[in-house]
Amino acid sequence: MNTYLLRCKMALKGDFYVGDLAKLLDISTTTASKKLRGKIQLFQGEIEKMVERYGLTADDVSEIFLNSKCLKKTIAKEQS
Repeated sequence: MNTYLLRCKMALKGDFYVGDLAKLLDISTTTASKKLRGKIQLFQGEIEKMVERYGLTADDVSEIFLNSKCLKKTIAKEQS
């Protein structure tokens, strides 16, 4: 997960703290922190809330949540 890009998108909407994300997702700050660090899996509904709140584009979603090198190589192979 590209935490840096997500945090930038959050900041653009005035959400500067993990607590802001926790409130959006209705979870504890500890859980939100673990999700940001990739220690706990994000659920589809949580990603959808972030897409709506932070105005994420399809490219943003791909870059933030699907930035695994292996996954990108797989997608590239399927598209060619």
